[in-house]
Amino acid sequence: MLRDYRAYDRAALELQYETDGEKPDSVSFVRAYERDSAGVRRDRRSRLDVAYGTLPGETMDIFLADRPNAPILVFIHGGYWKGGNKEFRAFLAPTYCDAGAIYISLEYPLTPGVTLDRLVAAVRAGIAWVWHHAAEIGGDRDRIHVCGNSAGGHLVAMLMAPGWKEPLGLPDTAIAGGCAISGLFELEQFRDMSQNGWLRLDEADITRNSPIRLLPDRGRPLIVAVGANESDEFLRQSRSYGRAWIDRGFPLVYLEVPGTQHFSIVGAIGAAGSPLRAAIFAQMGIR
Repeated sequence: MLRDYRAYDRAALELQYETDGEKPDSVSFVRAYERDSAGVRRDRRSRLDVAYGTLPGETMDIFLADRPNAPILVFIHGGYWKGGNKEFRAFLAPTYCDAGAIYISLEYPLTPGVTLDRLVAAVRAGIAWVWHHAAEIGGDRDRIHVCGNSAGGHLVAMLMAPGWKEPLGLPDTAIAGGCAISGLFELEQFRDMSQNGWLRLDEADITRNSPIRLLPDRGRPLIVAVGANESDEFLRQSRSYGRAWIDRGFPLVYLEVPGTQHFSIVGAIGAAGSPLRAAIFAQMGIR
């Protein structure tokens, strides 16, 4: 049984949410993703830096399929809502485009330049753009799937929350399925932690942006995945959200991916033989 975050003192809790981005093994993964993404952006048939809004950062890179009416995977990067970029996730495009899908790497405005509310609204607007423009990029708007890691996992779960689609002209079924990887589904613990230096959350912000408090009445198919070697708190967050999804009778695949940590699990999204890639392929109906 994993401890609840309230069982930790502040220093121990900070360590639980340290993603080790400066450790040599993590840096090696990030550099490989950056290197491989540069080649994909150079060589793959694509539409880069497509604007879906007016703010800096409201753009996406679209890697096109070689067939009409293709399913679409929208990927949302991590970076604790204050870093990361769409360019470094292009390396996943060949896996999905070669399987007959459109792959989109979505950018969004970052904190503290915008509030978390505004950041979430931007991501939702990006999905609305994809739905409304699916046909012109060769995609099937009834087969839009969303995937993201870390902060992106949180944003996937916020896309699964109710109440935002109708104002953007979307049906409740606009998202066919999702995959939240190493996500953050309850934000209460950040109120007194260093992360709140850029998130600036009060209690109302936390309530509006904690996906585990925003479960829909009807859930779409969802994958919740986390690295088996991640911290107890990242494991607890994923287990708790997955359990909440199951308790409501919603379709869920839950994975603790063996041999992966917070950064290496991103590679498993596209790795041959990975149970995570297999689960996403199955959800999307591609192979």
